[in-house]
Amino acid sequence: MKPLVTIASTLMICACAGPLGAFPMMDEPVKAPVAAPASASPTGTVLVLKNSGDEPKTKLRYTFTVGETARFELVQNVSRSESVEGQKPSDPIRVKTTTLFSTKVLSVDESGTATIEVKIDSMKSESPAMSAKEQADTNKLWSVFKNATGVLTCDARGADAKLEMSIPAALDQQLQRPARQLNGLIATTIVCLPEEPVGKNASWKAGSAAAIGKGQGRTIKLIEVSGTGAKIEHRDTFELRDTPLPADKVPQGMRGVIESQTMESTERRTVSLSGSVLSPGTFGTKSSSKVRLENSEGQEQGRNSGVVQAEFVLRRITN
Repeated sequence: MKPLVTIASTLMICACAGPLGAFPMMDEPVKAPVAAPASASPTGTVLVLKNSGDEPKTKLRYTFTVGETARFELVQNVSRSESVEGQKPSDPIRVKTTTLFSTKVLSVDESGTATIEVKIDSMKSESPAMSAKEQADTNKLWSVFKNATGVLTCDARGADAKLEMSIPAALDQQLQRPARQLNGLIATTIVCLPEEPVGKNASWKAGSAAAIGKGQGRTIKLIEVSGTGAKIEHRDTFELRDTPLPADKVPQGMRGVIESQTMESTERRTVSLSGSVLSPGTFGTKSSSKVRLENSEGQEQGRNSGVVQAEFVLRRITN
């Protein structure tokens, strides 16, 4: 049987691990679609322009040069603390994961859409909660990603962006999920740009059609445009109440209910409009939740509360 503490951990990690627009991947109450001018890419990315900003206004577009290369460091810092009803709250568990990867522009078509190779150079994790052996074993698992490659396709607005990493089908099941999350984290650093010219203080919401339809997505504000770069930030809050947990996240014959969950996200990036489409910057999330476990007859079996905080920092490196 899965302990309630594990159920809540799984839920909160899912909520924090994928920054792009969407908080948790579960059934959520559907809100009415946002009624505002929107532009959508063929793959379903929707952008709703809320405010075009101050004059002067500029069309923001990414430009790519065939053969251009770049190297990046992606650092993930995750802290998790939990409390099971009637027990002493656990000490926070902190894990830091560092990924080094490189990109190379392979081609650019007439429309400005680029095909970019992404190559993982290394991955490693460290945590005060892990013994030396546990840390060595963890990093041995991460070593399977060394030299893994993928292809990122991206249009000039960053609306039609898709990253496909080559994940071996035989990869151990425990690595399949972090592999998919790594794909998402790298792709998340791409900021979708409006079709229309915008200026300082412009704001827009971008995300999948489903997320936008639920009033979710990523709310972005343009702080300034200078030279070949644009500074952006975002701050969002999302709440869930009385929402069932997916059946595969609870013990057989049991039912998990999210009594309440609040998720906050913040982001600051400098979007490079000339060069790599991946934007250095910081993305932070915080998820606080309360979960109730019931048996098949609806009788309460336990409660859990917890907080997960995560910070994702991408920076461009020269060595």
